[in-house]
Amino acid sequence: MTADYLQIYMLSFLAIFIWIYFFWRAFRFVFGGLFGLNTELLRKNKRINRPHVLHHVYQVLVINFTVMIVVYSLFPKAYAMFLPIEKMDHPLINTFGAMLLKIAIVALLLSQVQIDKFICWRLSEKHMDESSAPELHLEDVRLAQSLLFCFVCIFITLSNFFGLVLCGVAVYLYLKHFGSFFRFN
Repeated sequence: MTADYLQIYMLSFLAIFIWIYFFWRAFRFVFGGLFGLNTELLRKNKRINRPHVLHHVYQVLVINFTVMIVVYSLFPKAYAMFLPIEKMDHPLINTFGAMLLKIAIVALLLSQVQIDKFICWRLSEKHMDESSAPELHLEDVRLAQSLLFCFVCIFITLSNFFGLVLCGVAVYLYLKHFGSFFRFN
């Protein structure tokens, strides 16, 4: 994949990624009633609405990756400030990274749908109240895993030292909070 196509591809990936990551929750509140979800109970329930601690840190990382993608796509000459790794700027690696980004989008979408399924299941129970609501720990793990996968895919595609540092921070924080990549309970 040439640099011109990759710049357009990364902007389109960014638009889809931002919509899925940042606006899905608002979509859940606005259109949840159409799918049988009691949005009033959803808004009141603090345990479901409280995001995981890692969520805020990952938002900062997403903003940094967004800036990196925008600079790469719209201001290619200024992209040098992110210290690109020239050996990895190869069309085959870029194509492989673009394919991985498609898989990462699907993983992010599936994790959001799993969170929706979990919320619908918990809020549909008749005995559900504020104190019995579980936190979304397993779903947070899946969302964090899909975000981490997105970060690594962006690094593979754009390959620069700034992205490498951001991926390292994301992996460190993920392991610090969840302990393992394969924790499912």
